Amino acid sequence: MAFAKSLAKTLGIIAVVYLCCRYLGEFSPKQSAMLTALAWLGFGLYEGVSASQQPSQSFSPFCVSIYPNWRVLLSDFKLIGDAKEYDWLCEMMNKVPAAEYSVVVLPSKTGHLS
Repeated sequence: MAFAKSLAKTLGIIAVVYLCCRYLGEFSPKQSAMLTALAWLGFGLYEGVSASQQPSQSFSPFCVSIYPNWRVLLSDFKLIGDAKEYDWLCEMMNKVPAAEYSVVVLPSKTGHLS
């Protein structure tokens, strides 16, 4: 049904353009047909170019959270030696008041992030 409406609309516009060229512009039937065909092709090209400039997908934001494994990172870079040093570091970092900003968030003794 939508295709039939679209086709009827297109044919109606082509007929109006042809009649305008033929009687308002006083062109011959061949000239009016050629001008109508050029106008139809030009409009088709215009639609194609304008459709290609439209973004095909809209942006949909997303969120990514990264929780580093500090024990592995610190020991890989040889910043801590053993588990006792890591436990000491966790205790020191957990003593920092929550009101102060800290980049490092270490797990508490239960293993959960504080």
